[in-house]
Formats: sequence, C-alpha cells, structure tokens
Amino acid sequence: YRVHIQEMCTDVRLNSLYHETPIFRWHQVGEWEVFLGSSSPMTMEIPTLAPAIFQCYVKKVCCDDEFTLCYRTTPMYQTLASVSRTDTPFGWGQLIWLRCLAPFMDVSVGGQYERSEIAASAPGQIGLKDPTRTNVVAFWKIGAK
Repeated sequence: YRVHIQEMCTDVRLNSLYHETPIFRWHQVGEWEVFLGSSSPMTMEIPTLAPAIFQCYVKKVCCDDEFTLCYRTTPMYQTLASVSRTDTPFGWGQLIWLRCLAPFMDVSVGGQYERSEIAASAPGQIGLKDPTRTNVVAFWKIGAK
C-alpha cells in the first residue's frame, strides 16, 4: 500500500502537508512488512511504522545474504531499524522486506506466531471523501471530542 497522511485542523490554514509512508503491506493484526528494496551501502535505516515492536526480521527473495538488525527510538516515539549486511562489506541487490511483529505477538512452538486477541476501540466517526479514479480520502476520529 501507499498511504498519504495529512493532519486536518478546524482552521484549514493549519492543516499539515501530505506525508507519504514507506511502502508496506499488512498480514494480520500485529504483523506487517516494510519494503527496503536493494541498497548500495551495507547498512540502511528504515522506520518500522510502530512506536514499539516485538521483533523484526529480513525477508529475503533469494541468496545466502546475511543480515543483522539494530533498533533505536526517536524522540517522536518511532522505532527505527538499522539493517546491515554482515557477510560482505557491500550492499545487496535483491528486493528485501522487513517483516515486523507487534509487542503482543508471542512466538509459539514450531516458529509460528500466535495472535493475541485485542479488541480495537471503535472510531467516533469514519468517512470517505473526494473520490477520484485512483484515490479517496479517508478520515476518522478516535478518542475525546
């Protein structure tokens, strides 16, 4: 998916600019992938799209490339992953993804992931507007009015 995010205010002059998220895909609640692609340098830092994570790993397309991950948190409570190739001092050519799990995901026997059931709170309001052939604006309100 490609998602454009904009904070909208009562006074439209204070609206933020649109921000594009990295390319990502959701698998299930608490499990997603962020696209890294190929890289010339042997290390790449990428947002995990979550304030906290249980675990991430590199999902390779092929080859015997070996990677390691380090994490850091920004002052804006975003977790970043630093992906480094460890088998050679160069980058990688394959198109890789970073698969991440939310903190409530537990590893079960056999390497499969069990999903903890956490009910999401319902949004106070949700809607779509300004549809075109390729886009639509989604908006919602959560929490206090």
